[in-house]
Amino acid sequence: MRPVVVYTASRIGLFAIAFGVLYLLGLRNWLWLLIAALVLSGLASYVLLSKQRDAVSARITQAGTSQRGHDTPDQDGSYRYQPVDRPDEPEKP
Repeated sequence: MRPVVVYTASRIGLFAIAFGVLYLLGLRNWLWLLIAALVLSGLASYVLLSKQRDAVSARITQAGTSQRGHDTPDQDGSYRYQPVDRPDEPEKP
């Protein structure tokens, strides 16, 4: 959970910094300010937050494959959900 929080907080921080810098540079139209800050922070996060993004990806992958039925790969090397046998249930009419 920690890598997700760090990455999200970093993205929000980059957006706040981009917003503040663009505002101080004279961009006063709120719509254009939001759009420019989103684009600028997105580009900056792509370059600056690659390690955090990789950590989040590894965390999500680990969480997805640690579920029951995901412990062994198929013949092609991919992990797929293996249905778990349920105890016999009485048939419903």
